[in-house]
Amino acid sequence: TNTDGTGLNPSDFDNPVNYFTLSNRSGTVNLVNDWQLRGLLIINSGIDLYIGAHTLTFTNITCNGTIGGNAASILKIN
Repeated sequence: TNTDGTGLNPSDFDNPVNYFTLSNRSGTVNLVNDWQLRGLLIINSGIDLYIGAHTLTFTNITCNGTIGGNAASILKIN
């Protein structure tokens, strides 16, 4: 995919060259499952990615927003 959201979606985000950009929204975005990303995670300003009772695993991040959670949240940075 391209940073503007165009292009084909990858079948998964297990390839280090794939990246996920969280944009075109504001406020809290809730993680609804455990999620692993080997490429770049981009969180734009004005967005709070809330982990909740899930696991977020990533290798690289560009974060101009925030990552939130609670006591049940697991954050793994490889």
